[in-house]
Amino acid sequence: MANLTLITIEDALLATLRESATLGLLKHGGYCRTIESYGGQFELALDEVIVLYPCIFVALAEETISPLTHGGDADVSPSTWVVLVADRNLRGNAAARRGDVRSPGAYQMMDDARDLLQGHTLGLTGFDPLQLTKRTALLQQRDLAVYALEFTTQYYLD
Repeated sequence: MANLTLITIEDALLATLRESATLGLLKHGGYCRTIESYGGQFELALDEVIVLYPCIFVALAEETISPLTHGGDADVSPSTWVVLVADRNLRGNAAARRGDVRSPGAYQMMDDARDLLQGHTLGLTGFDPLQLTKRTALLQQRDLAVYALEFTTQYYLD
């Protein structure tokens, strides 16, 4: 069994998203200008946030460790990963959510992230496929829309 770490999983999520943007697999042909690990960017005053929009951030939301019940030597680790999508549009919040000719909009970004990650194992051994369980509006401002997609999975610890 592979020795998976949180860093390995987060790196695999970021690599999958970045590769899709580079290869143009996202429906708008690589529209994301920022794909990074989340570091509290939307918890600052928005005039202090240095982000190129549209953007995607990834972070662990929750993890629990529980003993494997069917006789193995490994523990199982159910976890929830959050993918934040954000778009900003000077035409207003509706355009930030719905998009226009210049920008995909947060709704399209959520659909693309779902299509890309749903059921994906990220190429990791001992990692169950990601399952989208929740989409939440995090921040709605005059020209900005930020949403969180929660993906659950579990993986096995040696």
